[in-house]
Formats: sequence, C-alpha cells, structure tokens
Amino acid sequence: MRGFDLHHYLASATFIGDGWIAGRLVALGRYPGLLDGNGKVSGEIYLLEDVAASLESLDDLEEFDPADPQHSVYVRSVRDVHGHDGAIVRAWVYVYNRDASAAPLIENGDWRQRAKKN
Repeated sequence: MRGFDLHHYLASATFIGDGWIAGRLVALGRYPGLLDGNGKVSGEIYLLEDVAASLESLDDLEEFDPADPQHSVYVRSVRDVHGHDGAIVRAWVYVYNRDASAAPLIENGDWRQRAKKN
C-alpha cells in the first residue's frame, strides 16, 4: 500500500483507488495476512502495466510458487474487489496459506489504521 515499505513493487502500476475484499485480516509481525472469512478487508486497487513481469515480482515477494501453491506462503487468486465507488472488479489478491490461529485478528480489517496505532 502507498506509504509502506514494499510499495515500490508497484512503482510501474497505476493506482485506481481504495477498495475492500471479503475476508479477515491478521497481523503477521510487520505484515498483514488476508484470510478467507466473513468481514471486510481494506486495501488498494492497481492496474498493472506489465502484468506478467509484475506478477512474477509480486509472486517472489509473497513467496508464491505457481507450480507448488500448496506449499507457498501466500496463494495468488482472483477475487471480487469492491471499490469505494461501488464498482466490483476482479483482481489478483494474495491469501495467506499458513496456520494463522495464533495471529492477532485485525477486527476492522484495515492495516493502515492498525499501523497508525503502532
């Protein structure tokens, strides 16, 4: 997300707007993890200029191996993302693929608000 350490991975992408996805958000130390579930998780929507190159770079960052998704730290999948303007777009998201039972739940689903408190 804009303003965070790893945003430079999206330097060539175009920011479309803020949005949300159905799910739950947990704190995994310095980074969040999206989980399936009920609730809303806030995020940002981007248009990738070079989709293949961007996904390769993001897959590496998120430790996703398309050839071995079951052993990947995050799994990339296409989900419905709701823009704050009411539009719904299909977008790539990374879902945490490890046991998160001990990870603190971010009740409001907003990593940016959580980071401001810490």
